[in-house]
Amino acid sequence: MTTEDDGQKWRRVARDLIAALRPLEESLPQQGPPGVAIAEAVHRARRACGLWGLHAPREVGGLGLSWRQCAVVQEEWHRSLLGLWSYQLFSAGEFPPGVGGLGSDVVEACVRGERRVHQLQVPEGSLTFQMGPDGKMMVDGVCPGVPAWKATDLLIVAQGDAGVVCTLGLAGYAVVNRRGTMGSAELVDLVFQGCRVGPDGVLEGIGDALARWQAMQRLQLAAGAVGAAEYCLERALEHLRGRVTFGKPLADRQAMQWLVADSARELHASRLLVHRAALQADAGGDPTHAALVAKVVATDAACAIVDRVIQMYGGYGYCRDLPFEHFWRELRLYRFLEGNNEELAGLATSDVLARLDR
Repeated sequence: MTTEDDGQKWRRVARDLIAALRPLEESLPQQGPPGVAIAEAVHRARRACGLWGLHAPREVGGLGLSWRQCAVVQEEWHRSLLGLWSYQLFSAGEFPPGVGGLGSDVVEACVRGERRVHQLQVPEGSLTFQMGPDGKMMVDGVCPGVPAWKATDLLIVAQGDAGVVCTLGLAGYAVVNRRGTMGSAELVDLVFQGCRVGPDGVLEGIGDALARWQAMQRLQLAAGAVGAAEYCLERALEHLRGRVTFGKPLADRQAMQWLVADSARELHASRLLVHRAALQADAGGDPTHAALVAKVVATDAACAIVDRVIQMYGGYGYCRDLPFEHFWRELRLYRFLEGNNEELAGLATSDVLARLDR
């Protein structure tokens, strides 16, 4: 079976899963995380169809899918509002390949869905890491505005090439100031005050592994944004063809055609960037730059496309009877997750200038 055939196979499986789960959309809250009942239903359905442990290596019970296959699955999941809760509903059973130091028991528990592990890379100087003579790492400082789901279980907090594994209840580590947002996410502040992490929780030399993990997460966000934008645009095209005003379908009106043309162009470019980055990673290359660019372009484009879709529907598109305002509110966060887009665009520019100087 070729790579292309296998990618389409997983696309079909993911699309069938979303079709079966779509009735759950009616139970999703307008704001805040989904309930336990929805999460359990999604997890059961994922296990039943085999979409469990996408990234996790096969030797620990995962599927070990390629980056491109995972991107295709994310596109399909995000064709539903359920996909916008990807971290809450679709991260169970996952473990990033190449990240060591957590122990086989933790890895296996994550793949079974009993534990979750996330990572948070902080800028130099935002936290202080100091190794004590007893082999414990002392951490001090504050990380503001962190998505609450990252701090629900295991969290690798890293700065440069070193990091620590934090769990709820760790002395000197507190999750405070939980704040609601205009979407499903909640933000918290992580406070480290004399936090001492024992040798088992200290990870050194993990910079490259975490950078690749973050690149994977950025690419998944980009792929999800593509899928969500495509679904909304397809719904809008049906509306434009069917809605007749003054004797003509809206699709025949040039103002609407401009909106469609801009959206289709941005959607196509975003998908190409996503798949280019995924194929580069699958070939063994460094996907950091390509994934960064794909994330910036795709998430910016998705917000613009869904905004145009709302405009195509007029005032009705702004109503909660249709899903588009909900898609927009959730996708707006994607422009901040794993690095805000303005900062990432600056990094991308620096990479390009560095290459031109060689």
